[in-house]
Amino acid sequence: MHSESKHFLYRKAYATYVVTGINVIVFIWLISHGPAGADRIYRATAVAVPQELTTVEWWKLVAATFVHRNVSHLALNFLFLCLLGPFVEFVLGIKKYLIIYLIAGIGALFMDLVYAKAFDLYVPSLRVEVPQLIGGASSAIFGVVGARGAIFLRKWIKEGNGVARNHVIFVLFLVLLQVGADLMNFSIAFGAHLTGAIIGLFLGLLLLGGGSFDIAEANPISMVGAAKVSESRVRP
Repeated sequence: MHSESKHFLYRKAYATYVVTGINVIVFIWLISHGPAGADRIYRATAVAVPQELTTVEWWKLVAATFVHRNVSHLALNFLFLCLLGPFVEFVLGIKKYLIIYLIAGIGALFMDLVYAKAFDLYVPSLRVEVPQLIGGASSAIFGVVGARGAIFLRKWIKEGNGVARNHVIFVLFLVLLQVGADLMNFSIAFGAHLTGAIIGLFLGLLLLGGGSFDIAEANPISMVGAAKVSESRVRP
């Protein structure tokens, strides 16, 4: 058998399993109350933007990170997390991964409230007249996306690795694509997505240790991909 680098090719993305599982369970519980009940609970737990900071119920910054409005919303977040999250978890470890997920999610929602207040005061053309409800794991997931960018940015800078550069460009493309889609509909969520990615980037750079990894290990980006690649690489 080849003894090529196997830093995490055989590992399971346990934190990603848990986070996605919590989001799915919360959604199932939500819809179990029927359409009217689910809508009522979503409105009660999502963050309303804009609103005065003095009236914010701060527990909602946590709750809103795990509630989703509909199946398509949940499915898109689930897809992003399953495709991009495991690699970040493998490189940074479970504890740092969860720290980034939670801080990016909560911090981005808070900053969205600040942005809305600033728009209201200083940029009338961007004023949000009707409160928008923001909920879901998107800002936390974009924190993970930002951390993924940090991992490859560090490798690109240290080693001049062209593949790492391409991964950085890919992360940037994902963030700009999402922000562009938000701005086309003028959803205030653009601030949460962008800020989540920025928080994840800085936390990733801060928490990333001095260790390295084989760039080939970046290819299995899904939770099952790692096992499949490891099977193909370990041959007698």
